[in-house]
Amino acid sequence: MATSNFKPIEEPFQELQDFKVSRQYIMEMEDYKADYHYYNNRINKSHSLKELEKILGEMLRENYYPNSYCFNTCLKKLPLELAQKMFLIVTQKNLANAVTYNTMLSVIANSSNPDIELAKKIFKEAESLGLVNEVTYNIILKMIVKTPVPDVKLAERVLNEAEGRGLVTLFTYGTMLHVIVKSLIPNIELAVRVLKKAEGRGLVNVVTYSTMLNVIAKSPVPDIGLALKVLKEAERRGLVDMVTYTTMLDVIAKSPVPNMELAKEVFKKAKSQGSIDEIMYSAMLDVIMKASPLDMELGQQILMEAIDLYKKYVVRDRKNVLFDLHGISGGAAFFLLLQELPKLAKLTPIPPISIIYGKGLHTTTNELEAMEAHSLKRAVQK
Repeated sequence: MATSNFKPIEEPFQELQDFKVSRQYIMEMEDYKADYHYYNNRINKSHSLKELEKILGEMLRENYYPNSYCFNTCLKKLPLELAQKMFLIVTQKNLANAVTYNTMLSVIANSSNPDIELAKKIFKEAESLGLVNEVTYNIILKMIVKTPVPDVKLAERVLNEAEGRGLVTLFTYGTMLHVIVKSLIPNIELAVRVLKKAEGRGLVNVVTYSTMLNVIAKSPVPDIGLALKVLKEAERRGLVDMVTYTTMLDVIAKSPVPNMELAKEVFKKAKSQGSIDEIMYSAMLDVIMKASPLDMELGQQILMEAIDLYKKYVVRDRKNVLFDLHGISGGAAFFLLLQELPKLAKLTPIPPISIIYGKGLHTTTNELEAMEAHSLKRAVQK
């Protein structure tokens, strides 16, 4: 909601603060459930702060002080600054429950720049009142992921505490692995321990294994042996998809000596799973361009398959579809496409395909001559 609407709701907040209310009063008022349901439904459907102000003011005039459920619904609607004010009122009136704390933490987590210190303070308060659950820990981990440089040690402490209380879910372990992926230097040993614990509790899915492979891919020297073990276990459990195989190709491409035969095998498995997308083709092309010796014939074959896929999208959807082989360098794309320009120039109604330096292949409305205008010599000299 727009910050320009902040002012109108200040007055009802003061009324909420000044209104003399006790938990017993709320309990008695909740006997009128139909009325509370009516107001909460209106709050839930409100689209502006002004509308929310009107509903709260009306409730107070009718002597219906918002109950926990109403307050929790309001918190979801408010920007951070106002949510903090309302949260303070709810806690001072002794009307907060676990959902209140989780909702407030979610508001912080979803803000543009999550305040970890504020979140830790609210978390500790909820903890002291016994108002934490699986959702609470997951929100804290989600918040850590959103920071520019995730605090892995803090995330590990949160995970350990959640495990100690038996408050872990599939999302808990998946988010912890995501924290490790986003860290400056992924801690492979920690990631392996997290995966093993998740497997031991049966809290793994397709995303878990793809994220684990991503941890390996982001490490300074990707461990192909470990990645293969992870992939095989995922396959054994039937927890693989296109992202799993694409990430495995990414691991291979980033290894010191890309294993071309292994990449072919992974690509073949991905194809057997069903239709593959341009991201998979990009990953495979990346392996080809980094392997030695360069298999030019295979590179052109894979690239042409990707272009054929693109053509099918255009015909099927009858519109210009973005074609983006963003995983490979512009130089690599240029090198592979050099002999294909005459064919591409004749393709209709497909938009011309151009190379954007350092970004790969993209559809464009520019003329094909733009393809050769980029300075790509350094990229293809290797």
